[in-house]
Amino acid sequence: MGVITILCSVTRIFLCEIQFPDNLLKDSTRVVTALRKRLQSLKKIDATESGHETNVGLFVMADTAYGSCCVDEVGASHINADCVIHYGHTCFSP
Repeated sequence: MGVITILCSVTRIFLCEIQFPDNLLKDSTRVVTALRKRLQSLKKIDATESGHETNVGLFVMADTAYGSCCVDEVGASHINADCVIHYGHTCFSP
């Protein structure tokens, strides 16, 4: 999760889709809660250093498009997500 929080805090990502395969969906609330806490602490640091705050919206996609290994880029486009973070293995099918 360290890489994800750095990615979201350093780049200009405002809306992030987080996709879990069906078998890992049960862990999604714990992961998102940890990410939100970490991003919140980074936001406080950023606000004191640069004078501006950035909020990152995290959305869990709980449905699979084709299979659990397929990244749901269509779902991400429906919410205008800036990035997709896919937990688990992926087949990288277009």
